[in-house]
Amino acid sequence: MLDLSVQISARPSRRPEAGNEDSHGHKCICVRRVFSEPPYQILAAWKEGRVQIVVSPEILEEYRRVGEILSEDHPGNTFEPLLELVSQNAPLVSAPPLYKNVCEDPDDDKFLACALASGSLIIISGDRHLLKATGYHKIEIIKPREFLSRYLYTELKT
Repeated sequence: MLDLSVQISARPSRRPEAGNEDSHGHKCICVRRVFSEPPYQILAAWKEGRVQIVVSPEILEEYRRVGEILSEDHPGNTFEPLLELVSQNAPLVSAPPLYKNVCEDPDDDKFLACALASGSLIIISGDRHLLKATGYHKIEIIKPREFLSRYLYTELKT
């Protein structure tokens, strides 16, 4: 079993349908934001039950805050369906704050805390501050495209 934790970005116009919770040892993902194609493919894999998204209350709050800002910046696009999808279908993990700040941007520590609390081994993120924290408690932090090529595309070939 491969446990993962994700910070995602995907096109505002793309909205995946309901995803699946995984109680059968599938991959775990902890998501952050939604803007580009690789993150959308990861969300599609979640919908197919190939990965699992895990969030904390702090992450959901950030999703809501960022979704509101992006909806204002992109009139006609609403992020509410995606937020509702994640909040209703992703397991909610109680993630205590880290003992000390790890990331250059302390606001990113919530993703490490969620990964630790959920037992995830990988965080998927394009955030430069979070990427620099790779290796913290043996958590690997990789970009969405790298995740696709190393894990999801490999899975499709077998």
